[in-house]
Amino acid sequence: MSIPNVKFHQLLFYIGISLLFIGLLQFFNTFKELHEFLIEVLNGEYNTGDSDFDREKIDAISELYAKRMGMAGGLIGGAISPILVGAFIWYKKETFNIKKYCQSCGKFFDSMINYGTHKDKSLNEHFCSKCYKKGQFTNQELTKEQVFSTILAELKNKNIITKYFVKKHLNKLDRWKKHHYY
Repeated sequence: MSIPNVKFHQLLFYIGISLLFIGLLQFFNTFKELHEFLIEVLNGEYNTGDSDFDREKIDAISELYAKRMGMAGGLIGGAISPILVGAFIWYKKETFNIKKYCQSCGKFFDSMINYGTHKDKSLNEHFCSKCYKKGQFTNQELTKEQVFSTILAELKNKNIITKYFVKKHLNKLDRWKKHHYY
């Protein structure tokens, strides 16, 4: 059995929705029982002739329902935070998923490095125009190792720490993640 690929913000959102559902269910069930209890009280079904005993019994039951409504309200209130946080992070990740650098060659976008294009000629914010044009990679056979060696060759006069961080940066690029675009 495989575990689905669910991200933290999605999990947070789904937990919040579950808590909200449970809280609403508890709230409405308690409300229904309270309504039925009040109908019984109004119909005189709790009248034993001893008004002090009847009042204590009604007060105890009312207090029980108040606690249950409070628990339901707590569940509903507690569900709001994970829903809002999860939804915000999810929205932010999906909406603002514009990359600062090409996800193939790793070069930062600026006035010299332009975005690639989709088949419909709209901009692709993930790849530069050298790597991606008209909805496909310009060099389909390009390998991760070829890109790495080319870029590291450009950095031959740089120190080893710079090369280390560039290599680490290149390993995080979307195109070279296993099965990300293929």
